[in-house]
Amino acid sequence: ADLMSVVTFFMDYQAQVALGLFQGPDIINISAGARIPAGVCLLPAAHVGVNVCDGLDAFTSVIHAAGTMIVASAGNKNEDVDETDCAYVLVGEICWEAAVHVPCEADDVVCVGGLEWNSTEKAESLTDPDSGSNYGSQFFEDCCTVDLWGPYAVWTYGSDSPEVPTSFRIELKQGTSFSSPFVAGVAALVLAADPELDVDELEDILRRTANTITADTKVSGWVNAHRAVCEALGRCPPIVTVTSPLTGSFHAQGADIDLRADASDPDGDALSFSWTSDADGEFSVDRGVVINDLGVRIVCGVLVSLVSQVQILVGLLVVTNRLVHLIQPISHNSG
Repeated sequence: ADLMSVVTFFMDYQAQVALGLFQGPDIINISAGARIPAGVCLLPAAHVGVNVCDGLDAFTSVIHAAGTMIVASAGNKNEDVDETDCAYVLVGEICWEAAVHVPCEADDVVCVGGLEWNSTEKAESLTDPDSGSNYGSQFFEDCCTVDLWGPYAVWTYGSDSPEVPTSFRIELKQGTSFSSPFVAGVAALVLAADPELDVDELEDILRRTANTITADTKVSGWVNAHRAVCEALGRCPPIVTVTSPLTGSFHAQGADIDLRADASDPDGDALSFSWTSDADGEFSVDRGVVINDLGVRIVCGVLVSLVSQVQILVGLLVVTNRLVHLIQPISHNSG
């Protein structure tokens, strides 16, 4: 979409708000944008009574005040959206922002940058210096110009020729036009977890729960869906993964079966554990606890198999089609 399409969209929504007709979505994603040179920003905007850029700020602020979160892509020119131009005059050097990137820099818009594939660093091209995610260089007390980051490359199902349905296929697409809806989708998950959240609370959760460990100083934080949804729910259950017996493994009659599970608690609470069987209920085994960097590893004792051959599925002991034992690690919060 071009700049005029974005402006028309904002004007239409603002008109609906003014007439009391606004019943828009909870979240709007805008995978579009434009670079407005500083001089153009000072031009008067028709029907608004202010300059062009202030007029855009008015549109986005009205939509935000009506309860809608606006998410927008940062752009794909490998540009600093906060870049300045400077000039020397009689009083010394004067600097100003060279251009305004809209809607990324508009008021009350969550601007999203793109991360390199399987990386915590900004996406950029090795061959084209003018290709890659835009970024911001200004950081404020609460955040920054480019608020959040998501994947720059995503697998999509679509067609380059909508007139030919048979051309639909799965493709790897790149650009912040995909980073932005990814973050918007996470926002929708958070809102589904707690529909009572207002737009400011929703944005606050996304920012507070974002991952921030990165060597790239241009990256403020990338969205963490699991942590954000847990925050909205108020509490997340512990994560338990059976690591022994292995999925699909077989054990002969009389063989010892080592029961192991990795567990961690997103809330940081201490965990206690037990193992249960659908035939015998909770049973006691010799057990040790090993603390590792990823959380807690439970090292249980042995379970003697009662049949000639047992196939192990995750959490299940199965003989052919007959269920013998359901074995499940259960973690308990201490608090």
